[in-house]
Amino acid sequence: MKILCICNFGNVRSVALKNSFRMLNKKEIKYDALSVGLLCTSVDTLTYLMDWADLIIDLADNNLKERNFLILYAGEKYKREDIGGDRWSNPFDEELKEIVKKIRDLYKKVKK
Repeated sequence: MKILCICNFGNVRSVALKNSFRMLNKKEIKYDALSVGLLCTSVDTLTYLMDWADLIIDLADNNLKERNFLILYAGEKYKREDIGGDRWSNPFDEELKEIVKKIRDLYKKVKK
């Protein structure tokens, strides 16, 4: 399963979620997860990555007008999870890891 994890700049929240999915690879189905920043990635690159992805999880801040493009372009693949702004500054923060683990568990597929 190919997952695109999005936050504002692709450095903290989306990286933490990407890492959480990749940790499952040893136990269950394969997850190919990438992180990207909504505010620092070109439209061409975003559309390419959204076409590639099976699932798009948006963790970016609430007030971004750029989100409208994601919603319109990605359709049903697009999922929004509001965890607030980046207060962690580190994708390996223990609190953040617990938060994204819960999000990951909402979307992971169980091996059959």
